[in-house]
Amino acid sequence: MSRNNKRSPKIKTDLSTTGYEFLDPSLISAFVERWHEETLSFHLPSGEITVTLRDASCLLHLPIEGRLLDHQGIMTRDDGVVMMVTLLGAEPHFAESQSVADYTEEGNVEEGNVEEADKFKDFAIRMVADYLWGSVALTHLYKGLFDNTATLGKVIIGYMTLLQAWIIYHLRGLGGRVENDG
Repeated sequence: MSRNNKRSPKIKTDLSTTGYEFLDPSLISAFVERWHEETLSFHLPSGEITVTLRDASCLLHLPIEGRLLDHQGIMTRDDGVVMMVTLLGAEPHFAESQSVADYTEEGNVEEGNVEEADKFKDFAIRMVADYLWGSVALTHLYKGLFDNTATLGKVIIGYMTLLQAWIIYHLRGLGGRVENDG
């Protein structure tokens, strides 16, 4: 069979299939040890390679075009209380003592207001949907790699989901087998 006729297995590495519960600490540690902050790359026997914005976009389906978080027009706590009262039917004193996430996830939404809670969640998602999440993810990963270098490898923080998805995609044999449910 020629190489062009082979079907390579589809690797599903978007946010819906990756997360901290699926991280492989040994795999990540092996790469973190090869990180060089001077070149922003991993030094491997075959050469240098790095995670890019395109990786964040392609692997995790995060937008790399859009708005930067500018902290203008951000909802105040009072705005949130008003929204909880008007959209979710919360009592004002109760809304002041809880976050919207706590209120909607704890079963506090009255049966008649479930549709309003869904509208609120949709509204909240639309508020942040056009931000540059790919840039944020890559920045958080790079910061974690820098911090790891500064602490001499004692702590690994950052967006390790992106790193593992990148390793699995670019170096498929190293990350083990990734199943595709569909």
